Amino acid sequence: MTPLIQLIHISDLHIIASTSADPAAGRRALHQLFGHIPVLSNAAVDFFMRGVQGHDTQAWDDFVELFYDEPELLHRWEGRTRLICTGDLSTWGDDASLTLAHDQLNDLAKALKLGWHTIYGNHDVWPGVGSGPWSCNNTALGHRRTAMRQSYFGNTFPLSLPPHVNLNRGGVLSFHALNTIQHEQWPNTIARGRVQGDYYWDAQRSTPHQLQRIGGHVGAEVRVFLTHHPVCDPAKLPFKKLSNRAQVAGSLAAAAGPLKHCGFIILSGHTHKLNPPHGQLPQAIGANNAQAPLVEDQAQLTTGTLSQRSYAGKGGNHLFQRLRFFEDGDQLVLERRVYERSSGLMGFQPVATSAGQTDEVLTLNLC
Repeated sequence: MTPLIQLIHISDLHIIASTSADPAAGRRALHQLFGHIPVLSNAAVDFFMRGVQGHDTQAWDDFVELFYDEPELLHRWEGRTRLICTGDLSTWGDDASLTLAHDQLNDLAKALKLGWHTIYGNHDVWPGVGSGPWSCNNTALGHRRTAMRQSYFGNTFPLSLPPHVNLNRGGVLSFHALNTIQHEQWPNTIARGRVQGDYYWDAQRSTPHQLQRIGGHVGAEVRVFLTHHPVCDPAKLPFKKLSNRAQVAGSLAAAAGPLKHCGFIILSGHTHKLNPPHGQLPQAIGANNAQAPLVEDQAQLTTGTLSQRSYAGKGGNHLFQRLRFFEDGDQLVLERRVYERSSGLMGFQPVATSAGQTDEVLTLNLC
């Protein structure tokens, strides 16, 4: 098999800088606001409270240490490894926390001599510690969004992308992004997402709608999309999801029409849950796709939170996924290994099945 590229996929750091305003005061204000609304159940209050707990600083230290304790992570992949983050770098969207997140990502990538790329999440456009989207009107949130993007994304979205990789049999493995963040007051409050126009520096709206751009590439490709909200989300919560997920899946399918055997792999975060769960990665992307609303030749891989603190004992373990892409004859092979941190004493460890298997493989037929 020919190695193509390795992605270290992290998401949902939820950083709160030590120089930020008192996060505990922000959490108390949030609990007072939502805890006294009779129509909200305890589960709904817990949902909001879990989202503002900030990060476990030891989790990031353990993540960094892993690269030095386990050289195999980068061995034989030097020059072909990229660190990617699919959003929610911060908890409250304040500049101190966003700066810290960017500095940490940049410092690690520089030390390991690898490229890094990030998109932003719904938390990253919040107006600051203690002031969530529920406390602002749409105009104020729009100003905050624009200031954040100008400061941290250089008037572009996303913050660069991994380079396209040429395939031996022709065509490319290419990388793209879709902005799923809603910058309006109540959709953002309930963490709702939508793929829509992204015109924030294009007053004339000459840039095509994001879904129109999906079909704007020509050639035999396998495309990897970075999104914050996953297109396939099996959770039962009525909010928090991508509202037009079926339309996005349909646009992917329509784009595949003129590109025989064109495949789409979507890498996301947001849910704080691994999907598919370890041991359930499909062996092939084919016609029988169980990841609704995705269809043939489409796959969703969602990672959990790298470092968010738990709330009242609730919240999953910290994890990330290592994704290695190979070309093997007429197939693209994706190898996934999940690393999980269930205890600060153990750091990040590869997740294994009862049979001791750590690596899972997904294949896609190339044209």
